Amino acid sequence: IETLMGRRRFLSKITAGNSREKAQAQRQAVNSICQGSAADIIKVAMLKVHSVITNGSNTVDSMDGLMQNFSQIRGRCHLLLQFVGA
Repeated sequence: IETLMGRRRFLSKITAGNSREKAQAQRQAVNSICQGSAADIIKVAMLKVHSVITNGSNTVDSMDGLMQNFSQIRGRCHLLLQFVGA
């Protein structure tokens, strides 16, 4: 199973094992793609925001107004990473 940005998860029981194990592996495969891709998208967004609030580099041309707002808070804010796990 592979996400948008190449994150991989190997599920050996998706082809081998009893029907219960196969069904669970199939659910994990779908969930891994959704959650992994969401994590990849958030990571890219956080890197772009961090670049703007620290260096002032304009990485997103189509959102110039938003980037100007970030320039007002440059040096006065920090990104925090929050992990919510099961």
